[in-house]
Amino acid sequence: MESSIILAHLQNQFSGQLVLYVDDIAKVLGKSDKAISNLIARKALPFKVKTVGGLRCVDVFQVAQWLSSDQDMAEESVVVDARASSPKVKSKPLNPLKPSKLTRGQEKFSSDEAPALTGKVATMLLKMRQSQTTAMGRFVHGLRSSDDFVFMNEVMEKLFYTADQLSSSYVVIVKRLASKGGKILAEETRKYFGTEEQADHFLTVKLDKIRSRRGVQKNKLVEHFVLEQSGTTLFHAIASDQKLTVIVNSIGMEFLGE
Repeated sequence: MESSIILAHLQNQFSGQLVLYVDDIAKVLGKSDKAISNLIARKALPFKVKTVGGLRCVDVFQVAQWLSSDQDMAEESVVVDARASSPKVKSKPLNPLKPSKLTRGQEKFSSDEAPALTGKVATMLLKMRQSQTTAMGRFVHGLRSSDDFVFMNEVMEKLFYTADQLSSSYVVIVKRLASKGGKILAEETRKYFGTEEQADHFLTVKLDKIRSRRGVQKNKLVEHFVLEQSGTTLFHAIASDQKLTVIVNSIGMEFLGE
């Protein structure tokens, strides 16, 4: 497939961009295992990482040329995606097939349905994903350029880890502020959770430990316990002078109070 065709498709998919950022490259690679395998096999990036506006990126021309270097990879990354995004054309209803002419796959589910990923299939896909993650990790850590390493590490996080889910997840923030003059001025920990129930449970355990403490030196630490979701504060409590004061409690925690 000619690189000009792929270039036109990429520019259309990414709104005429001349450069592709981390999220964009993750989408290109995520469309096919072939693209990831091809990238790993090269043992070096086939494109030059640049910095535009403080963000690392690669120019779309190099990506198009790289995709066109392998026919199968180009078709998986571009042609299949084009079919998925093409508008549906109305047509006259076809006569239903007789049962004798249905394939085994058609007997189980229609073309618009997908079989559930359970049992052996789910296990097999999980092993493939773990294997691909390991290979990608070795490739990324073998990159000599620091820009290449940082860029591809961010791409790998988008492909295989939960980096792209953090902004919408529930986060419990525990911040401890020390008195002036201490060696450590403050410390902060963040724990991210997929559901509010999981975050509530973690926060409850933390606060129960605070309430059960005895003999804590006054004014030693001021501690903040915050639960946020997409930038919105759902819960905020401050522990100071052996007292726990709730500032925000929109989730309705009922374990507080002495």
